[in-house]
Amino acid sequence: MVLLATSQVCSFATAFLFVFFGPFAMIDMGGGAALGGLPFAIAFLATPVATIPAGRLMDRVGRAPILAAGHAAGAAGAIAVAAALAGRSAGLLAMAGFLGGLFLLSAGVSVTYLGRLAAADLYPPSERARAISRLVLASFLGSLVGGGVFNVLSASGEATPAQGYLAMVPFFVAGAVAMLFARRDLVGRGSPGVRGRFVSVLRRPGVPWVVAGNAGAQGGMGGVMSIASATLAPMGGMSAAGILVGHFAGMFLPSPIAGRIADRRSRALAIGAGGLTLALGALLFTRTDVGLIAGAGLFLVGAGWCFTYVPGTAVLADATAVAERGTLFGANDAIVSVVGATVVLVAGAAFAAWGSVGLGVVGAACGLLPLAAGLIVRRPSPRVPQATASDP
Repeated sequence: MVLLATSQVCSFATAFLFVFFGPFAMIDMGGGAALGGLPFAIAFLATPVATIPAGRLMDRVGRAPILAAGHAAGAAGAIAVAAALAGRSAGLLAMAGFLGGLFLLSAGVSVTYLGRLAAADLYPPSERARAISRLVLASFLGSLVGGGVFNVLSASGEATPAQGYLAMVPFFVAGAVAMLFARRDLVGRGSPGVRGRFVSVLRRPGVPWVVAGNAGAQGGMGGVMSIASATLAPMGGMSAAGILVGHFAGMFLPSPIAGRIADRRSRALAIGAGGLTLALGALLFTRTDVGLIAGAGLFLVGAGWCFTYVPGTAVLADATAVAERGTLFGANDAIVSVVGATVVLVAGAAFAAWGSVGLGVVGAACGLLPLAAGLIVRRPSPRVPQATASDP
């Protein structure tokens, strides 16, 4: 579990740097401010392309080798982007290297997020959600580390996007090394003889609704956060930054509570609470003229995502055998990414038409999906798939 946590810390440290430096990297390549969101669009595109085959491979060769490969791909992508930025050339070859590097980096990071699958393998159903919550806390630590690296770069002078992408490389290398030290049997490898057909896995009790709930939670949070900085701009830099930090705290810090409720009470209860919390937070965020209310809204949006993500992951693990779990998790992440990208576009249009009210309504509507999932889903018995005997 320590090695998995190390992998997640490294992944989220790079994610923090990517979020900050991505738009500026595009501008440095001559794309202009209008294309500043292109790195995030590439990340949405890379996720379904990478996670579906990665999940299938995890079921065949184990979790650790594929997680290590994800980190290696991220390192290669970061180096390619940094090289293109250092050359500061607007030629087609340089732009191809830049965009290709962004795609490879994003694909690698999305694969490393499947580390929660390995955590689910390591613990029995009665402790599974709490194990996943520990990885979520490790993710928060990673974002703090990434922020610290950014502060160090800024203290030494103006931090350039090339420096930011090069700073990601040591984290990717450390994550890959951690996974290479993990035993293949420790980080999940199933028996090929116990796999169910993919379509039948998707039809198991609770699975379709949980996938829909995950997509709604990610879409609602992503939609609100994609425009949050623009809505908070009138408050000034320090106030807006404080509210955004509060959002990240909401995403990660409630995870032990979410895990405990999911394990001790009910997965469905936690998921439904997550949907309700997300919807409430999105509606509160319509009051961006009042900093305290806006801050509480963004915190609750993050907490709602957390209360859906942790038990939702546990339900998908409960419903599958070790040998088929990776395939389902990869498909879940692909669906969530596509829905998230769509909601971001809808949220942008709603904000342009109706301001923060339109943004809040879109976020609240997305929260209805996990709320409905919580009302409909019942925790699957660990005996649903025949092969869950291979679980701890």
